[in-house]
Amino acid sequence: MREGLLALGLVVALIALAAVSQLFAFGALLGTGAVLVVLGLVVGLPAAIVYHARLAAVLEARDALPPRWYWHPTRLHASLEDDERPDVMPWFLVGAGGWCAVIAGCVLAVIGALRLS
Repeated sequence: MREGLLALGLVVALIALAAVSQLFAFGALLGTGAVLVVLGLVVGLPAAIVYHARLAAVLEARDALPPRWYWHPTRLHASLEDDERPDVMPWFLVGAGGWCAVIAGCVLAVIGALRLS
């Protein structure tokens, strides 16, 4: 349920971003988009690496890590004990925020490029 609300919020945010972007010049959109992509990658990628490492360590410690878990790690969130969540979930949220910044930056850059043509 939370993931569905997050996806809906992201879609609404992207639509709002596209609407607000009509107020700015294409150069500002391209530049802001590029900055968002770089910041999202600089913050999101290390957080994603730490998230995967901590999730694996926590679940492997109690022999609850299935094979090929890395393809769908969010399925394993339900397997986390309450005392394990603070070690794993903040890194997931930071990584997800970085991913959202990358997507928003790409959308801004594409809007700017389309307005250029």
